[in-house]
Amino acid sequence: YEAAALVAGSSAAVLVVELTSLRLLAPYLGLTLETSTIVIGTALAAIAVGSWSGGRLADRISPLRAIGPLLAVSGVAVALTPFAVRAAGALPTAWALVLILVSSLSIIVPGSLLAAVTPMVTKLRLTSLDETGTVVGRLSGIGTAGAIAGTVITGFVLISRVPVSAILVGLG
Repeated sequence: YEAAALVAGSSAAVLVVELTSLRLLAPYLGLTLETSTIVIGTALAAIAVGSWSGGRLADRISPLRAIGPLLAVSGVAVALTPFAVRAAGALPTAWALVLILVSSLSIIVPGSLLAAVTPMVTKLRLTSLDETGTVVGRLSGIGTAGAIAGTVITGFVLISRVPVSAILVGLG
């Protein structure tokens, strides 16, 4: 159950960060198709980088030693996000590139770290090559279900009731 909770929770968290980022950036960049495309693309890039690097790292160090720090650092990054983005957004328009950079990092850093959790957990759950497909498939499905839950809960419940800053600080 712990493996499922870690995978579902970390996958949900990535999508919470993605959706709240759209709201956080709206006052500065607008809530446009282009803004949505950038945020979604950045989140997907973070997931790809985190999955790949998390898998490589799981083969080099003990996943038991890595999962805690991955979650801790991503939590701090998520909690700092609203403050960093709003500070960058308050800069003069000539500094718009800083806003784009800070916003991108506020998605890439926690997204990559959280996405690295799944390959770490997968490595811990594998005990034989005979069950590789079952373990990878099950954890992939659980991760997707977590991402869906994070999306639905954030989109239909949290954003309408809780300020974005509180969502991100609480998630962190």
